[in-house]
Amino acid sequence: MDGLDRLPPHDRDAEKALLGCILHHNPSFDEAVTVLGSKEPFYVFGHQLIFEAMSEMRAVGHEIDIVTLAGWLRDRSRLEDASGPEYLVDLWDAASSHANVRRYAETVRDLGLVRKLIHACNELQRDAYDRVMPADELLEQAEKRVFAIASMGAPVEIIPQKQAVHETLEDLDRKRNRAKDGECGTDGVVETGFLDLDALIGGMHPSELTVVAARPSIGKTLVAVNFIRHAAKAKVPIFFSSIEQKRVKIVLRSMCMEGLVSSHKMRNPQFLSNQEYERITNIIGEIESWPIWYADSPRQTILKIASAARQLRAQHNIGLVVVDYLQIIEATAGRNQAKRHEVLADISWGLKQLARELNIPVCALAQLNREVDKRTNPRPKISDIKECGSIEQDADMVMLLHKPEEDQNLLEVIIGKNRDGPTGEVTLLHVKEYFKLENFAMPDPGSYR
Repeated sequence: MDGLDRLPPHDRDAEKALLGCILHHNPSFDEAVTVLGSKEPFYVFGHQLIFEAMSEMRAVGHEIDIVTLAGWLRDRSRLEDASGPEYLVDLWDAASSHANVRRYAETVRDLGLVRKLIHACNELQRDAYDRVMPADELLEQAEKRVFAIASMGAPVEIIPQKQAVHETLEDLDRKRNRAKDGECGTDGVVETGFLDLDALIGGMHPSELTVVAARPSIGKTLVAVNFIRHAAKAKVPIFFSSIEQKRVKIVLRSMCMEGLVSSHKMRNPQFLSNQEYERITNIIGEIESWPIWYADSPRQTILKIASAARQLRAQHNIGLVVVDYLQIIEATAGRNQAKRHEVLADISWGLKQLARELNIPVCALAQLNREVDKRTNPRPKISDIKECGSIEQDADMVMLLHKPEEDQNLLEVIIGKNRDGPTGEVTLLHVKEYFKLENFAMPDPGSYR
């Protein structure tokens, strides 16, 4: 028999027993619905109608028994589609004990998920044969559908107040202890590693898109590498999509920072002293242990970046995605003829959706336009971001970088947008020799409003 001609996986007896449990013991419905969520996991159409009727009756406080359920279905012209009143008696007889309701519900739910997976695969197979979209978009659709089905499997968990209070206290203690120990972030928050900046923004938050924007050579990649360094030392797994910089250059800069060796000498290793080379070899083990994964292909689309991020989230539980940089991500196949601002809108929206889907921070670097350099006051504004509209709208936080003319050893980080917090400005010290940023001054956290 061809695989497509088979009956989809289901268990009619488990479905009947589950509905019978509810007829015998109405409170069983509440336990069943926390596992199932809705009528969808039932395979038999009549069972879907019966469970839907039970849901409606439960919602208005009606008792559910054979007589009242038959009346409810009859009044709504659903009784015959639900196999008639005699079938309700069969359901009553099918239940052995309402103590088994959760096991029946889990069986029905699991088989429902398997059928959804089969349906998704069949649709993807059809789309693949019909070539309705480019291959990369088809892969994107496959990943999205599988992840969506996987997220349906978790039942609603009911937690009493006492447990919630204990969990809250434990969470507070954990955060306090981690802060005392200098660890990075809690609950998916990834700290930047700079005390004054973290005091202002509270780190980069899950489900949020942070945009770091600057003119060329001001310090976009510098900031990104320093953020990544701090997060990696705190054991936060990171995906770095470095379109502009090769991974070897990124690692070289990390070696400069950790070994305190001149970046000039690292680019020209013939000038390294024996002591400096020894310092590098001594820190190799630590740098190797950093949980970072790179994608540094010069041609990347938002679909490829999202696909890699999903895989790394599933395999290594990454807690941060960094993209360098936003305006050089290529258009997805099929959008090549779109105007550049439309492509940029797709990209910024895609990065925001990726942050929400994976529930982790996404940090994207962006370039400012040339108008900044022509102004009397070169301090950047959000409107200076190239093709700004969609980026400004999608970003939860925008950091603008500026080097004051009077002191090129300083880097100003201007928080131009912070959706759920204060804006302001922080100054960092740029130790150029080691490609390193350091805290410059710790402002009074009470000054942020």
